[in-house]
Amino acid sequence: MCQRDIETRLGLTHPTVSSILNRLEEKRMVRTEPLAEDRRYKKIELTEASRHIADQIQEKINRISRELLQGVTPEEEKEFIKTLNLIIQNTK
Repeated sequence: MCQRDIETRLGLTHPTVSSILNRLEEKRMVRTEPLAEDRRYKKIELTEASRHIADQIQEKINRISRELLQGVTPEEEKEFIKTLNLIIQNTK
């Protein structure tokens, strides 16, 4: 992932993302390096420590999702997600 991708997807400014990435690098949560083809852009990689944290977060998300969706059929879940995505699109 590149810094520009984060800026675009999250709607954040370049200085904001740069500041966040600098702090994450200081905490050894990410590594950044300029792209070989265009050194103006930074490639961002998670470190082993941050991958471990991401795995723990994903496990919790999965557990909570299973609890919330107990008794919900796959069709109902699909329709619910479709509706949520429509709501999100309407807020943009």
